[in-house]
Amino acid sequence: MKASRSSKKSSGFTLVELIVVLVILATLAALLVPSLTGYIDKARQNAVIAKARAVLVASQAVVTEAYADGKLVLDANGLVYDKPDEHIAHAMAKEIMALAEITEDECEWRIYIASPNEEDLAALATVLQLDYCDKNYRVTYRLIGIEDEPAGWGQPLPAESLPKLEDWDTPAFLTSDAYDPDHSHPDN
Repeated sequence: MKASRSSKKSSGFTLVELIVVLVILATLAALLVPSLTGYIDKARQNAVIAKARAVLVASQAVVTEAYADGKLVLDANGLVYDKPDEHIAHAMAKEIMALAEITEDECEWRIYIASPNEEDLAALATVLQLDYCDKNYRVTYRLIGIEDEPAGWGQPLPAESLPKLEDWDTPAFLTSDAYDPDHSHPDN
């Protein structure tokens, strides 16, 4: 007796089966990739807020210490604190960076402090605002809300640097630019 041979092979996939599997995988990838990138962006935004929070805490500690040591000097009208001189600003910025465990290359920041005539805030030279940028996102913290921005942490926005201050903007009390390790600073 003759054994009948089947013309169909029993192993492997047909071309149609492979195309169906590839279409299913492509559809799943198209659905999952946008949600995964959304999680990645949200994680980066949370990371910038965490880094900025460390700078805020360090800034408040350094400004409070400077206030206690008498290093904060009022302007001629007694309304606001003058920017510290170059050496004190360098030492304060250096200490903020050390406490926040950041380097001058990885971010930039600027702080604004309460003037002595603001109720309840002047006693400790409170940080009113912090602007922070980690070269990917920038975020602002405000102790007191303003007309178009509420108090607390603002929404992180994509940015490579902080926006430049205009002439009419209130000058920052201290910025990360005050830290200048390339020049001599004898007071620290």
